[in-house]
Amino acid sequence: MPRRDIRAAARRHPRRARSFWLVCLLWALVVVLAVTSGVGPANAGTQTFKATADAYVSAAQQGGTFGSESRLKVDASPVMRAYVRFTVQNVSGTVTRATLRLYARTSSNVGIEVRSVTSLGWTETGITYANAPAPSAAVTRTSGSFSADQWIALDVTPLVVGNGAVSFALTTTSSALSSFSSRENSTRAPQLVVETGGSSPPPPPTGGDPVIAGAGDIATSGGKQMATADVLSAINPTGVFTTGDNAYPDGTLAQFNSYYEPSWGRFKSKTYPVPGNHDYHVSGASAYFSYFGSRAPATYYAWNIGAWRMYALNSEIAHDAGSAQITWLKNDLANNPKACVGAYWHKPLFSSAIHGNIAGGRPFWDALYAANADLIIVGHDHTYERFAPQTPSGQRDTSRGIREFVVGTGGAAAYAFPTIQPNSEVRSTGIWGVLKLTLHASSYDWRFEPIAGQTISESGSQACH
Repeated sequence: MPRRDIRAAARRHPRRARSFWLVCLLWALVVVLAVTSGVGPANAGTQTFKATADAYVSAAQQGGTFGSESRLKVDASPVMRAYVRFTVQNVSGTVTRATLRLYARTSSNVGIEVRSVTSLGWTETGITYANAPAPSAAVTRTSGSFSADQWIALDVTPLVVGNGAVSFALTTTSSALSSFSSRENSTRAPQLVVETGGSSPPPPPTGGDPVIAGAGDIATSGGKQMATADVLSAINPTGVFTTGDNAYPDGTLAQFNSYYEPSWGRFKSKTYPVPGNHDYHVSGASAYFSYFGSRAPATYYAWNIGAWRMYALNSEIAHDAGSAQITWLKNDLANNPKACVGAYWHKPLFSSAIHGNIAGGRPFWDALYAANADLIIVGHDHTYERFAPQTPSGQRDTSRGIREFVVGTGGAAAYAFPTIQPNSEVRSTGIWGVLKLTLHASSYDWRFEPIAGQTISESGSQACH
């Protein structure tokens, strides 16, 4: 409307005019507040910050400054400590997790410790052993052993409360030198990954249907678990499943805390795990149950998601035809009918890799096939393999056969394919990643999502029975 017409209308209807301008003013105020307060999706979810300052100090050269070097050094004899500072900003909501990521240039059988530093006044060019702020007596996190030329991650959530500067000291009890890339190496500079439960959470899966993702054979020294965890972060699934062998080599609590916790531990609150044979290297898989707690509610269990019922089964305890587990499975399938049914455990009935077909899984298949189940996911062999729908005896069956995925690609070293089994449609080794499943009301879509720097074209859809 032309300005002269607005003025004329205002003279004829002064009360409406005042209401009109009041609404305009309120809208302008909302816009200003939204811009100046920084409210928006960028302030929630996950943000990664690079170090704003880092250096190391040495007891052997107490007046020396090493802030311009390309490496951060940590040693117990002579004592060397590293200091790293970050500036956390534009974060809204509660910090749910903070992870310190360092690129290791050397290996260590002992690992390093992260301690808090209350003084923030040190500088790269001025910090020395003589004037460096004292680290806290308490250790926030210990890395455990690690290998050279890989990222390691340490959970520092207790030390990050929100926006502002935060400093960490890196120490060790090992007399063997450990070194890490400093911020002078821009692509491998120390990182602080901050996850929040802000006012603008990540968008739901496409179409509103739930998405689950996972793999097995996951966390180990020198493994790819950090990279596969990053893939999970990018997917942001509704739920995460594991197909066993969660922490290598023996499934101890120390290995869970050192290898699994900094990587896939990010998703613990929405993980539905199962154990593998390496988890049972500890009697009764007690460390597995201790680590996962309520996320592993029983040795085998079921859970619902959308139109689906998923069965988390245990191939490491009795599962012969007359076992308590198979009896429970048959009863639960009968008493909880769902449009679509999936199941996962560790050892495959069908596999072309080094472990081959493991006949002990047949009772699982028999019960699931009789109930018209749709999908089985396993691990054990460190490969990715997809089979055509088939019967428990291995006969191709397009009408009611079950499709099996072997997804042992969570991080452990890859295996070969010595004997190709019938009905094997897709095979890949040496490519790590996770299987992503979009669970529709009467079908599912699958896609294998590889880690950064690797590619594979593997996806499809299947109707439920």
